[in-house]
Amino acid sequence: MQNSVDLGMDARLRHADAMLERALLLAPSHVPALCGRGKVQCQLDNMTSAENLFRAALKVAPHDWHSLSNYGVMLVRHVGDTHNGERLLERALAHAPNPSVARMIATLKAQTLELGELKVPTLAKHPKQVRWEERDLNYQEACVPYDR
Repeated sequence: MQNSVDLGMDARLRHADAMLERALLLAPSHVPALCGRGKVQCQLDNMTSAENLFRAALKVAPHDWHSLSNYGVMLVRHVGDTHNGERLLERALAHAPNPSVARMIATLKAQTLELGELKVPTLAKHPKQVRWEERDLNYQEACVPYDR
């Protein structure tokens, strides 16, 4: 039963992605379509594509609280980048249009930071996702001076 549910959800996500892609062909800078497609790509485990779409949305509308909050949640939950994800969620909170939305974002931020990264075993991940997540793994080591 679980596989049929997963296959159904996968088919719906791919259909939504195709529809949003068509919408973006008509209006490439439509922020809700960019953000929505970023969320769909995230659900399809295409983190690089999702990140590019969220960045494109923020390039068009840097203070869009939808894009900021969705990108922040993606970074914390799916990538494990708590620092940058939290910064984006704080920016979303700062740009909330009213107190009701601010409370919603504050709750989302608290829940996201409490839950942290999704725990998926490395063997269950697609190799592209593992490479993407490990892209900065040796960054600190690369920055160490040679004179030690």
